[in-house]
Amino acid sequence: MPRTTQKPIVDSYATMQSNSDDVDLGGDTSAVPSQIVTLASFIANHPKQSTPVIDGLLRCGETMNVIAASKIGKTWLVHGMARCVATGSDWLGYPTRRGRVLIVDAELHPSELVQRLQAVAPEYATVADFPIDVMSLRGRMVNINQLAERLRTDVAPGRYAVIVVDALYRFLPKGCSENDNAAMMAIYNCLDGIAGRTGAAIVVVHHSSKGDQSGKSITDMGSGAGSIARATDTHLAIRPHEEEGLAVLQAVCRSFSPPDDISIRFDFPRWELASREPRLATRQTTGDEKQKRLDTEADDAIRTALNGKSLSVSQLRTATGMGPDRIRRALSRLKTISKRLKNRSTGKKSERFRLPKQQDG
Repeated sequence: MPRTTQKPIVDSYATMQSNSDDVDLGGDTSAVPSQIVTLASFIANHPKQSTPVIDGLLRCGETMNVIAASKIGKTWLVHGMARCVATGSDWLGYPTRRGRVLIVDAELHPSELVQRLQAVAPEYATVADFPIDVMSLRGRMVNINQLAERLRTDVAPGRYAVIVVDALYRFLPKGCSENDNAAMMAIYNCLDGIAGRTGAAIVVVHHSSKGDQSGKSITDMGSGAGSIARATDTHLAIRPHEEEGLAVLQAVCRSFSPPDDISIRFDFPRWELASREPRLATRQTTGDEKQKRLDTEADDAIRTALNGKSLSVSQLRTATGMGPDRIRRALSRLKTISKRLKNRSTGKKSERFRLPKQQDG
């Protein structure tokens, strides 16, 4: 890949924000502008939306949550996203605008982070000044306010298209609970401040709540206070697909039309699009699980009784001790073959069932 001169992704947005004393990284209410302007003036000062970084999902100066259960692959997902933005390539079908990325990681040990980034973005070895920077903070106990101050002093407005914060819980100040709505609102005010000053889109990695997620809406998936979902501009989640080995990527956005769900597959070291309908796995209730177990037991009993034989329902009742309705349901599930045969002793015909050849024996 040849080296190219990169044009900063952020245009007037970062410059405007960096010159304003109204931006406060800690969310202090004293920093709220007091000026009231006319609608015409307001429109004139903000004539267009901010530039998309990931078209259809995320703009400069916005925040995004990436939500999934622990160890599903959230970090692999955002590392793939970072690579696509850094190279200007599509990310899971979404066009990106090329720009520099900062990964702030407090989750992985430095050596593990190196291995992952080398796997996800091998281009770094052939491109001078590959546009991904890293701030490794595992074990440093840096909270979000300290991070904001560091970025305030070290990052020039417009330098980064995306800043990844992995993971949210690692940056909570001492005594801050992610279940506290007011506290988490202050955290996101801080993240908005970082986005406002740098002009970058902020991508926050966060874990889902415990337990089955299939019956929840996407905005209810994240662990902790409801303000975590409400405060962000894009809420993106990896959810279980009905087909094993696949996942469904869902998102809700503030500044784009609702994106379609897509099916994705983790093909080491990256998440890739999968050509399957994005069907979410359904929740199994205790009753469903019990019925599935009973059906399996019935199928096994019928399969054993019919091994190499053709039997009637009456004979199957004697062999298995099950009732006729349960037997007939199992015969249907097993796709048995039926034929009316004459009983040698009575001369009467009765329906006999046998297993298909692939199940027999």
